[in-house]
Amino acid sequence: MGRHGRRASALYARQRNNTEAFYQGRDGYLHYSYYHAPQKRWMVDSYSFRKGGKVLGALSAAYSNKRRHAEVFYQGVDGKYRHFYIGKRGWTVKVLSQ
Repeated sequence: MGRHGRRASALYARQRNNTEAFYQGRDGYLHYSYYHAPQKRWMVDSYSFRKGGKVLGALSAAYSNKRRHAEVFYQGVDGKYRHFYIGKRGWTVKVLSQ
């Protein structure tokens, strides 16, 4: 899954019938790994989460039955928490107040 930092969270994703992992990359940003069945290989998304800024603290992922996709929360370098979820145009971030 590539080089990663200290923080990671994995989950079972029903829509893929497989596991997915979110982790802090060595670059400090959030990365996402998932198994892509049609290509029969693991994929890594290293760019979709840059708009949320770098990871500083806690990181937790869960599967949302409502959205039928994974979601992830993490603490950014400013101390605020980010919530990434799938919206109409892909990954969407909401910065939460402390």
